[in-house]
Amino acid sequence: MRARAVDSVEMRFPLAPLALIGLVGACPPGPGGDTTAGSSGPGETSTAADASSTGAGVSSSSGDITTGEGTSPSTGTSTSTGTSTSTGTSTSTGTSTSTGTSTGQGTSTGEGTSTGEGTSTGEGTSTGEGTSTGDTGAPACVQQFGFMDTEFCYAPPVAYVAVPGARRIVVGEVDGDGHADVVLPGATGGIAALLGDGSGALAAPVFTPVDAPTDAVSGDFDGDGQLDLVVSFAGAPPRLDIMLGDGAGGFVVEASFATGPTVGTSLITGDFDGDGDVDAAAIHQGVGNTTPKRLTALTNAGGGAWSSAEQPLNFFVADITLESWTPYLTAGNFDGAHLDLIVATDRSVETLHRLRSDGLGGFTYEGKLHASLFTGVMPIVTLDVDGDGDDDIIGAVKPGTPAVKFVKNLGGLTWGGQVQSDLTEDAKQQVALGDLIHEPRPDLVYSAVDGRTLARTIGVDGKVLSPGGLGFQIAAARSFALADLNEDGHSDLVFLTHAAPYTLSVTLSE
Repeated sequence: MRARAVDSVEMRFPLAPLALIGLVGACPPGPGGDTTAGSSGPGETSTAADASSTGAGVSSSSGDITTGEGTSPSTGTSTSTGTSTSTGTSTSTGTSTSTGTSTGQGTSTGEGTSTGEGTSTGEGTSTGEGTSTGDTGAPACVQQFGFMDTEFCYAPPVAYVAVPGARRIVVGEVDGDGHADVVLPGATGGIAALLGDGSGALAAPVFTPVDAPTDAVSGDFDGDGQLDLVVSFAGAPPRLDIMLGDGAGGFVVEASFATGPTVGTSLITGDFDGDGDVDAAAIHQGVGNTTPKRLTALTNAGGGAWSSAEQPLNFFVADITLESWTPYLTAGNFDGAHLDLIVATDRSVETLHRLRSDGLGGFTYEGKLHASLFTGVMPIVTLDVDGDGDDDIIGAVKPGTPAVKFVKNLGGLTWGGQVQSDLTEDAKQQVALGDLIHEPRPDLVYSAVDGRTLARTIGVDGKVLSPGGLGFQIAAARSFALADLNEDGHSDLVFLTHAAPYTLSVTLSE
């Protein structure tokens, strides 16, 4: 790990690994102890050996050469200092210890703990109900959920640093070394960057002192391949800052725009005007019954030149208290050609609204995405589920209900019927797409109001599935992001704990 200077961030780096809350598949323990790679509990199969080895007690060896071709029972302690070879059946109810090479062509049964410091070779199936330690050359922990193509195995989380002011996690490449890094806007009133090393570990935070940000989103605004930020502030006056990464974990302001009486509450980045660089947009909550919701468009002209334009969002159903329901921004390519901006709300009478960049620093309202679908759906994610080149939509039903809905884009801005998945967790606070369950389909990861964060597979028909029955609860999170920190091809979970002091933690795919 690379040590970095830290200002006022409360450091606990790293803390002892936390217990994984409700984790399914992280090398489940057997009745007699823990099961590591190379040993399987009841109902599991380890392909590391071809002999049959069953143990529930303590078996160890460290003595001379013992060779047997029949049945060798033992009720005491068997000790050898060389190589122990058996071609028949070897049974031990005491302690057998080996520091050499143990080779078996028959069946080895034990009731204790098997500990080996050498090489264990077999030709059958190895099954254990106790604790097996030693380098057996077995594959990584794999959990099957009744589906041969479904794997899910994660290590217990490691805690890094308490960041009580942060609610947003941004992941991306910050320092140019090719490894994913973690950025925390709002960490003790500033921005903290924890640099990754490609193994899954994070270095101590690099701290950029700024006013307390209310939200942030990332994009590569200057085309250098590294993460930059657009950050909203609730200062006097409220503003939006474009902040470029300095290549070492810090951020510097490139442009700043005042945003009138209200602060941006939902931010997004994308190439909205189609000129090849990344732009940004922010939606603002209304105030009372006088100030409507509005949109700020930040257009990137390249070379460090930015423009800002604001417009009211007067297409919503009239509401006496304009700040009483929450807007949410996302984007999608629904016609195969343009990136549209989508505004969703949690209001049950509202549907999704579609805007398209006019190329002049503003957005043109294109109407409702659909007259009756998507009502009261927020947050949403866009993805090409069926691989036809345009985006489909999955959205969480109005907070307080457990369902999510999928609607297929049939092309030409026509839509199929709603496919509803009735889940068990109420009020989805955050949704994201990732690859946690190791099979060909993408996964939907979401957190509920109580912090439960789960992963489920998205089927080819848009149905949100739970192989094996239950969803895979992997954390209790206040906020989360997905990134491949250990570079194994699968998503790792980066999250803030649901309870104070809101510690940044990482759960790695194994």
